[in-house]
Amino acid sequence: NIDHLEFLCLDDPLQTPTPEATPTSTPLVPSFAEAYEFAFEFGSLGSDPGQFGYDLGPRGIALGDNQVFVADYGNQRIQKFSMEGDYVDHWAAGYCAQLEVCIDSLFQLVPPGGLRKWSFNGELQDEESVSIPAWSAGMTIDSDQQIQVSVAVDEILKVYDLYLNHLADHPTTDGCGNDVKPSADGYIYFSTNENEFARYSNAGSDTGWRRPSNGESILYIHPNGWVVTRASLNHKIKI
Repeated sequence: NIDHLEFLCLDDPLQTPTPEATPTSTPLVPSFAEAYEFAFEFGSLGSDPGQFGYDLGPRGIALGDNQVFVADYGNQRIQKFSMEGDYVDHWAAGYCAQLEVCIDSLFQLVPPGGLRKWSFNGELQDEESVSIPAWSAGMTIDSDQQIQVSVAVDEILKVYDLYLNHLADHPTTDGCGNDVKPSADGYIYFSTNENEFARYSNAGSDTGWRRPSNGESILYIHPNGWVVTRASLNHKIKI
């Protein structure tokens, strides 16, 4: 249930944003909140096509080629659905932690350590080993079309190109969580060991931007500048 909306202006992380401080193109509270309505749901517990396994259920989701790709962790597979939620196909993929789409490929983060690149039809195009413990990493694709993998145990961001070639390791100042997310203007955001959100450039520079996370995790950076977070203990989505 969305029972609390917290608005965050990225240019001023230390103050509660006011309408005057927000971008003029961004809707104010009522119109932004009312723009989203429940549409439909799909899936159920099980191992048949279109169902999701008990262990963690649908773990990750990505949209591409007018289709929905779901990381079905419990059944160790990737499932493909239409945009209306109709089952299309699935293929074995091992344990699936996260999925991302870029151009014409689907990228998978595989615990305890690895990256895979798939076609939209389930053909394995490439894979790369990444030395990380299980559940100690997050993955996103930044605005420069680089794969950013946050490795919490080592407090670094590992960067790969779309061919899964390793490009760089970027140490973080205060550690990095699994919830790394990109913005359209050349930054990535993630939680730190200091119970804060941090903003780094795609090239790994710490911008100094911080905001208390209060135990939340980042779900999405809206193009208008809002940070959408998940407060799991309070059963809330915050914007």
